[in-house]
Amino acid sequence: MSEWISSMVLRLFAGGVLCSLILIITGDGAQREIARIGCAALMIILILSPARPVNWSEFSLTQTEQGLESTVDEALDSARLQKKAQADQQLQTQIEAQAAALGVSCQAQVTSDLTGDGVYSVRQVALRFAAGTDASLKAQTIQAAALNCGIGVERVVEETEGSP
Repeated sequence: MSEWISSMVLRLFAGGVLCSLILIITGDGAQREIARIGCAALMIILILSPARPVNWSEFSLTQTEQGLESTVDEALDSARLQKKAQADQQLQTQIEAQAAALGVSCQAQVTSDLTGDGVYSVRQVALRFAAGTDASLKAQTIQAAALNCGIGVERVVEETEGSP
């Protein structure tokens, strides 16, 4: 019985606080009268609706904190992966634009890593050249891609159109 009473008192207190805030915000005039009618209806609903007792023993603050921490961690991981994908795409676009400026038709594929600290590093760049591309232009494109990504030329892989 005491749980029912405490639940009812808590509901009425919360309803009263809410109604007082609404009445403060509305000011004077017709809006205040409408707010008073709405608050009266809310209080009647709170009084007449059956109250379920609150079981405080089921509420665990540590579980709530752990749940929030895991949700935040998941959101941060998702944001990091999204930024990594955006950085990969931006590098690919820059490499392809540089190749086009040299007169070379190629497609770039950037493979990167993201450490737990959020440090982004390019692991490898694959360049797929059109068949018949001049070797000196390929070398210039590979050099430009390596420079653009901050990696050595040995980590830029050359592919020819039609290769796997």
